[in-house]
Amino acid sequence: MKIVVFSDSHGDIANMVDVIEREHPNAVFHLGDHIRDAEELQWAYPELTITRVVGNCDWRSKARSEVAFTIEGVRVFLCHGHEYGVKSGLGALAWRAKEEKAQVALFGHTHQSHHSQKMGIHLCNPGSCGMGMNPTYAILMLEKGTFRFIIRPVFEEA
Repeated sequence: MKIVVFSDSHGDIANMVDVIEREHPNAVFHLGDHIRDAEELQWAYPELTITRVVGNCDWRSKARSEVAFTIEGVRVFLCHGHEYGVKSGLGALAWRAKEEKAQVALFGHTHQSHHSQKMGIHLCNPGSCGMGMNPTYAILMLEKGTFRFIIRPVFEEA
């Protein structure tokens, strides 16, 4: 299963549409900051499952701030990251993901792509798909309890 992971789109829906058209994912995760962008994507791609959480800029949304679930045999935890102080360190996020028995914790907020391991949890940030000079996104590949995480630039050369 191929999942495109976005965060911090900040109104740049066009970048996400370009990525979806290029990648043809089975699903999309949007990790907040302009959750309305994810809602626009859902309207544009009604056949695509789009799982979303709110970020620190999503004041009026009633969506959840975090969610954990198992998909293709992998336990995944999604959040924006601001509630766990990810700009100062990843310890609190790793602890929360461990509480949820997650193997992978996906977060945003920093606008910087990141992949590391802490306390046995893979911590992955796709970066910002809508901010900065080099916007990025991620691909999460899942199959029968295994996973791979790949960070890619939005403006990839063909």
